[in-house]
Parts: sequence; structure tokens; C-alpha cells
Amino acid sequence: MVLGWRGSLDSADKAARFSCSATPFGIPLVSCRTSRLMVGSKVERAGIIRHGAKMLYAVSEATVPS
Repeated sequence: MVLGWRGSLDSADKAARFSCSATPFGIPLVSCRTSRLMVGSKVERAGIIRHGAKMLYAVSEATVPS
């Protein structure tokens, strides 16, 4: 509650999947606070850089309005 919303590995993967599935159906992407991913040694070992990069790539490749 104190730190507010933070993106995790699962949320980055979910956003990437939704972005890829929204494009064929023409669903516009509405997002806020996509740049606040969790930091720390635990999530770095789990691969937050890779998952966050996958999310950013999927959103940038979307051809629907955002």
C-alpha cells in the first residue's frame, strides 16, 4: 500500500500477451504507469529485464491506437 502499484514478472507477461492479442481485434490499448517495474536482487535474478523488455516490445509493435 505504501509503495503503490508495482509491475511484476507476471504483470509484464500479461501486458505483453494482451497487447499481442489486442492488435488483431483492433482493441485500443489504454495504459497508465507502465514504467514502474519492481527492482531488487530477487526480481533481477528472476529476469525482470527480459520480461519488461518483452512487454515494451509488444506495446511498441502494436498497430492499434494507444
